[in-house]
Formats: sequence, structure tokens, C-alpha cells
Amino acid sequence: MLSVGAAILAAVLYALYLDHLVVKQFEGRRWTLPAQVYAAPLELYAGLPMTLSDLEHELQRLHYRRTEGADRPGTYRLAGEHLEVALRPARFADEARPAERLTIATAAKGGIESLQVGSGHEVPVLRLEPLLIGSIFPIHGEDRIVLSPEEVPPLSRKLREALMAMALDAHFTKADLMNAYINEIFLGQDGDRAIHGFGLASQFYFGKPLSELDLAEVSLLVAIVRGPSYYDPRRHPERALARRNLVLRQMAEQGVINTADATAAAHRPLGVSTRPSGAYYPAYLDFVRRTLRRDYHDQDLTEAGLRVYTSLDPRAQDEAERALEHELARLDRQRKRGADALEGAVVVTAPQSGDVIAIVGGRNVGYDGFDRALDAHRSMGSLVKPFIYLTALESGRYNAATVVQDAPVDVKLAGGGHWTPENFTHQVYGPVPVVRALAESLNLATVGVGLDLGLPKVAATLQRFGLPQPPAQVPAMLLGAVDVTPIEAAQLFNGLANGGFRNPLRAVRTVISADGKPLKAFPLEVTQVASPEVTYQLDRMLVLVMDHGTGRSGRALLPPDLVVAGKSGTSSDFRDSWFAGFSGNHLTVVWVGYDDNQPTGFTGSAGALPVWAHIMAGLGTSSWNAPMPESLAEVHIEYPTGLRATAACATDIVAVAVPGDAAIPPRPGCGLPEATATQSAGVFERAQQWLRSIAH
Repeated sequence: MLSVGAAILAAVLYALYLDHLVVKQFEGRRWTLPAQVYAAPLELYAGLPMTLSDLEHELQRLHYRRTEGADRPGTYRLAGEHLEVALRPARFADEARPAERLTIATAAKGGIESLQVGSGHEVPVLRLEPLLIGSIFPIHGEDRIVLSPEEVPPLSRKLREALMAMALDAHFTKADLMNAYINEIFLGQDGDRAIHGFGLASQFYFGKPLSELDLAEVSLLVAIVRGPSYYDPRRHPERALARRNLVLRQMAEQGVINTADATAAAHRPLGVSTRPSGAYYPAYLDFVRRTLRRDYHDQDLTEAGLRVYTSLDPRAQDEAERALEHELARLDRQRKRGADALEGAVVVTAPQSGDVIAIVGGRNVGYDGFDRALDAHRSMGSLVKPFIYLTALESGRYNAATVVQDAPVDVKLAGGGHWTPENFTHQVYGPVPVVRALAESLNLATVGVGLDLGLPKVAATLQRFGLPQPPAQVPAMLLGAVDVTPIEAAQLFNGLANGGFRNPLRAVRTVISADGKPLKAFPLEVTQVASPEVTYQLDRMLVLVMDHGTGRSGRALLPPDLVVAGKSGTSSDFRDSWFAGFSGNHLTVVWVGYDDNQPTGFTGSAGALPVWAHIMAGLGTSSWNAPMPESLAEVHIEYPTGLRATAACATDIVAVAVPGDAAIPPRPGCGLPEATATQSAGVFERAQQWLRSIAH
């Protein structure tokens, strides 16, 4: 009797144990919800230069479907020069918007003319819903918590399942169990992430909510249940199609749907998106994860259902990806290194805010692996030179027209050796103005200026602008023996593009909870790192890099009236090819090289510059047109010599910005006043500006 009683007691205790496990699993939050990450929403407004084709492309990016009537959310129709859109309900960082009807009128020559919602109410601005670009899932790859058989003591599987089924039935309704099933079932694999639940699968395979799927699409999800890997519609479309049509036939035979609908659905293509939703931009998502993990625990990011709103601009991202892929393929054909393929990285920012709007971590843009934009530490080469010349301008002893010596350099090193750098051309150019030394990236002239200033001052400038670690203060630092990642290079140049103000680069704007409550904002942080006067002088010289220097080959790829500033960079032995430059509202940094650090054979102008120029041309960006500070004057000098000149007496004239009291000698024979009159020229220039201002 004792043994029977003990067995009964053990069975009761075991049943209670299983009951506890079941309740623990299903009560409260019954499945984990990874943080969902969204791109910046596209703002539409009257005057926005977008054609009907552009607008249709953006709607299709959001997986809107073109229909005859646009009668369901997620659909649109074209009607002459108008676009009628049935908008989905949307949740933004600052508000929720219900589903509504939008009519966009466009002008004959392109551009939005007006926006109307509802029955004709005109609105000045309207946002399309933000694109879901991915989610943050646990390191182990599961975005659900699943009870495994190994977690319970060994017993007959059938008995265990029967007891657990009884416990489920006792504690939860059928609706609860069905809800758990449709959210927990495994339906695919996205790299390291397991796709659980029909809601996530709908986004993963079709890029749209489950509520918008048609009969053929729902049937495909049902078909995948049998074997998500075997019936993967991207890898095995024939199997998936056959299985989907079987599901349709069986539903028709059971009377769930009529035969005509089943037949029509069977003739539809699979309709799966070419790239999985949630794996669009892995390099950008990597930056988002690193940002969030400074403030949130991994469990919060992978289970609490947070909504993360970022700065990513899908259009800029597309331009960056397309330009990098196309140009690397072209460069590979030139290089002909067999199986070895060039790699690259791109970072695009909005300098005034510090928002990172695009990141490409490699030529295989959909690969969630080594992120070169964030982790490839490479020698920055001549990208260091703008910071040397900015330090020189800050000293008050140099300006754009100051003549420096491009002469042989021989530096005795601590170990007894000698450092003897050369120009790229292996030539020596003698006396040259600072603007020419920077524009043509003359090594000897730059080293001479840097040694005159002192290595500590140059190093301090780099750190002021955002270099995260102190550079080794060796003479080679003056030619770019400083390792940076592309994102770090973008941080450095962001201060130059923003008038001497540094904004920490950011990807995340706002985080809100699953129930819509704001949790954390990432406000704009601004620190002045250089005076606007000094930065303006340098930026004007960087504009001349594009017109007279190492960036001039990129002009053919840019709109002729677009004013941009930039600098090429080439590390020793041509191992790294860089280009960093900016317009009025975009900064782009490009790196090209081999992962094994072998020489590429390309300078910054030959390798990275074409990528940069194609991106900038495709962004629809505005010209750099910063206002000149009042204390400066615009002076025309002879580019080769730095002497003041006019077009009447010299052929190669450039305009530079210098301090109003700078003494710049005139070119003999030009009939210009002596250098002592330069200050008056600055006063005269400011007087002209004042007269123009009151005239308008």
C-alpha cells in the first residue's frame, strides 16, 4: 500500500509540476516581442520634387499594392496626374494616425502640387508610415521562449502531453491557445533569427501586415507550416507553389472557400518579396543595436516589444548600396585579381543634426557579418590633411594664400633612422600657397606645416573633432598614419561640414514602449570645436579640392551647378582608398580596399571618389553655400603662386576666404595696391555685402 500511495503522490506532484510549468509559460506575456526598428518616415509636402513614378516607388517600398479602386488600406490607384492612396493606420514616434484616404496632385513637370485627405481637406505636410527595417532579437537567435521536452523529468511522451493538455484546457480558453499558437509557430529562418508566428512571417515573406494578405498569400503561409526549410519559397519556389496549391484544393474540398476562388488563387505567383523584411540594412541595424545597448539591457531589447525610430533614409541607403556595388564591380574588372574582390564601406550623414541616414558595411549589402563601416580600422591617409591645415589657420600664422615650401623633408627618428616622405608624383614643387598644397594633397608641404605647428597640436585637433583615441604622435601621423573606421572618419568630417560644431553621430531618434509611451529620446548634442571663421576658410579650400585638386575627376559625375567640398585619402602602398566630402545637407564618407590589407593600386581619387560622386549625384542634395563670416574677406589669387591677381593679368585665378586684415602681396604687373591695402579690401567687401542687404 505504501508503494502505491507513494506512486500516486508522485504522479500528483508531477502533474502539479507540469501545471506550474504550463501556467508560468502562458500567463502574462506569453511570447517575447523583439524591439521593432523603423526608418525615418518620408514627409510629403507641396513643392517636394517627386514625380508620380518616384511616389509610386516609395509606396511599393512600403508594400502598397496598385488596384483599380484603392478601397483597402495598403492600396493605391493612379488617376491622371493624381495618386489616390488608402493609407494604413500608422504609429509614429510622436503620434498615432488612423487609416485615411490621401490624394496627391502632381505638377506636369514633376513635384507635388497639393495633398488632400478624407473628403478633400488640404494639408501642408503628411508622413507615410515608417518602413520596418528589422528587429533586435536575442543572441541565440530565438525571438520566442519555447518550453522544450528536455526541461521536464523523463516520462512517457504521450502521458506528459496529455497532462499538459489537461492543464492548458483547465487554465486557458481556446482563444488563448490559438493566439499562442499563431504567435509561436516556427515559420522560417532569417540568418541567425528564427521567424516565429504568422504576424512576423507575413512581414518576412511579403513585407506587409497579416491583415492585408490575400487568399494566395495566406495559403502559402499555411503551406510553409509543414516544413519551413523544405518549403522555403525563396530557396525552393517550385515546392512551395505545389504545396500552396494543395492547401487551396483541400480548403475548396472542405468548403472553406469556393472552387472559383481557389482556382484563381492557384494561378497567382507566390508574390514573395525579393529581400526578407527585417534584413534590409544589416549594417545600419548593427549601429542601432550598439547605440541602444548603452541604455538598455538585452532582455528589454529582445522581449519588451519596444519600437525604435531611427534616422535611416531608405532612398539614401539605396543610392549608397547601388553606387558601391556598381563601382566595386567596375574596379574589380580593372584590377583583375581573380577571386580576390575589393570591399568597401559607406556612411552618409545629415551634418546639421548628426543623423546617420545610411550605412553600407560591405559590397554584399544583405550580409549580416563583418561591418566594415563600424569595425574596419584602416589608415586614414590624406584625410588627415584638412585637420592639419585647420590647426594652421587657428594659429593665425597661415591663411589660404600663405606660401609654404614644398621641399624635401628628412626627420631623424628616435631609433636613429630617418623618415623621408615624398609627394605622390615623386616631384618637389617649391613655394606653393596653402590652398594648392591642400587641393593637390602635397605631402612635403603638409609635413612642413605640421612639423612647424607641432604634433601635439595636430593630435589635439583630431580629438576635438571626435577621434576616439589619442593618435600616436609620430611624424607619419601628418600623412595619415592614424587608424579610423569609416564611421569615425564621418564623425571627424561632420564638424567641418557643420561650421565647426560637432554633433555625436546618431542613428536612434526615439524609443517608445509597446503600449506607445515615450521611453527615451536622443536629443541633438552640439559642441563647438572650431571657430566658424576658421572652419569657413578651410571649407572654401575643400571646395577648391573639387575644382582644382584631387577631387576634380568627380565633377564629371556631379550636376554641373552643385557646389561640394571634399578630400581624397590614400594610405601607403595604395592599401586604402578614401573620399570624404559634403554638400549643403549631406556628408558622405567612402572607403575602398581589400580585407587582407593588400595594395589596391587605387588612389582615393581613382577608387573611392567615383563611389562618392555617384552617391552625392543621386541624393538630390543642395549646394554647400555657408555664409561668409563678417571678419573674413574674399580675395582672388593666382592659384600656382598665392599672389593677388585678376583675370586680366593671370590665367589661373581662384577665390579664397582670408582674414580681413591679411596682407597678401599682389602679382607684379597686375596694377593692384600693395599688401597693406588688403584690410581695406576686406572692409570694402563687407560694405558691398551691407549695401546688397539693404537693397533687398
